[in-house]
Amino acid sequence: MTVGNAILRAATDADLTAVEAIERACFLSDPWPRESFEAFIGRRGITFLVADAAGREGELAGYAVMMQAADEAELLNLAVSAGFRRRGVGSALLERVLDICSAQSVRAVYL
Repeated sequence: MTVGNAILRAATDADLTAVEAIERACFLSDPWPRESFEAFIGRRGITFLVADAAGREGELAGYAVMMQAADEAELLNLAVSAGFRRRGVGSALLERVLDICSAQSVRAVYL
């Protein structure tokens, strides 16, 4: 899925440095440690998406992390880099998470 100049895709290990930078910039007082994000990549029941800044190698516009258990899900984290705010990136990440939940018959999503 593409939004503005960003492409939504599953996160990989190569994204962790950029994810960590966004996390620290957005959550100054209590950022998640890198190890938390590492643990989510490829983990069953976890959707970890990034908004890849198209045309800017290694730069991410934002990310979202969602955990699903049975017919419930929780949006654990969502952040958008300052330079990409007000462009629909956060909305697109949230919409994609909700689409995934709908496709998997999730009945309730918590924040």
